[in-house]
Amino acid sequence: MIFIVKLEATMNSLTLESYSLRCRIDADKSLLDSILEDPFTYHYMIRSRRVENGYSDVQIKQDDSIQEPVEIDYPNARFKSDLSSRDIIVVGEYLLERARQEKLGFYTISSACARLDNLAVVFNGGATNLGKTSSMLTLVQRCGFEFVSDEKTLIDLQNMKIGGGSISIPTRKKIIRESFFSEKSESLSEYEKIAHNEGSFKAGLMIYPHLDHGLPKPIYYKWQPLDAFWILTRDFSHEIRGGIRLVNNFSHILSSIDNPELSKSRIERTRMFCENVPCYYFQGSLDQVAEYIPNLLRQENA
Repeated sequence: MIFIVKLEATMNSLTLESYSLRCRIDADKSLLDSILEDPFTYHYMIRSRRVENGYSDVQIKQDDSIQEPVEIDYPNARFKSDLSSRDIIVVGEYLLERARQEKLGFYTISSACARLDNLAVVFNGGATNLGKTSSMLTLVQRCGFEFVSDEKTLIDLQNMKIGGGSISIPTRKKIIRESFFSEKSESLSEYEKIAHNEGSFKAGLMIYPHLDHGLPKPIYYKWQPLDAFWILTRDFSHEIRGGIRLVNNFSHILSSIDNPELSKSRIERTRMFCENVPCYYFQGSLDQVAEYIPNLLRQENA
C-alpha cells in the first residue's frame, strides 16, 4: 500500500523531484494539497518526492489569463485553474521527460520490467491488454525476479541500462486484482506499491508479449535488429511522448516540446540499442512465460 503524509504547501508553491530533476508548481493551496495527497502523483511522475523549494528544472504556473487550458514554452508551462491535479502532474511529467532526455539520457517507454540479479527483462508494447504487467508480475511472484517498474520504465538507450520507473501497480484492471492480489482484491487502493531496489540494471531482454492461454507451446522468435527498431520507434523516435499528452478530460493535446537534435539522438540511440539488446516476440500463457522467459534471459546473456 502507498501511505501519503499530508504536507502543507508553502506560499502556494510546491517542488517535486524525480530522478534528481525538479518540477516547481505554483498554484492555489487547495490544488497543491490535492497533488500531494493523490497516489497518482507518485505513480505517474516517476519516483517523485517533495523537496524544499529552490532551483527547478521545469516550472508550471496557474494563470487564468491564457487562452488554452495549457500553454507551454519549455521549460515553463501555464495552466488554467479548472484543470485537475492529475492534469497538472501530466504536464509536469511531460516537461520532465524532455529534461531527462537532455540532461540524463533517460527515455520513457510504456512497459513493465523485472530483474534477475543485474539483468532486466522489459515487457514493452504501446497497446494496452497485451499482458505486460501480468507477465512481469508472473516473473516476480513465481520465478524469483524482483520488481523494477510498471507502466513506465526509464531506459538509458546509449548505455543499454534500465534506470527504474513507476514503482506502483494500477489495480483498475480486474484481471490484475484477481490474479495477483486476490486475497485483498476488494479492499485494494487505486495503486499498489511494490517492494523494489534502487539502481540501474543491464537491459538483458526486451519482450513484446501477446498473452494466449490456448497454445500447447508458446510461439516466440527473436526480432531482427531492424524489426525491433521499427517496433521501438513507436515509443522513442516520433516525438517526446510524455505519456498520453492529453489533459482537460482528454480534450486538449499538449503542444510538442521536441526539437530536431533530440529527435535525431533518439533515433540513433534506439537503433544502436536494438543492435545490441535481444528483442523477442512472445505469444503464450503466463505458465509459459514463467517456463520460457527466464531461460531466454540466461541464454541471451550467457
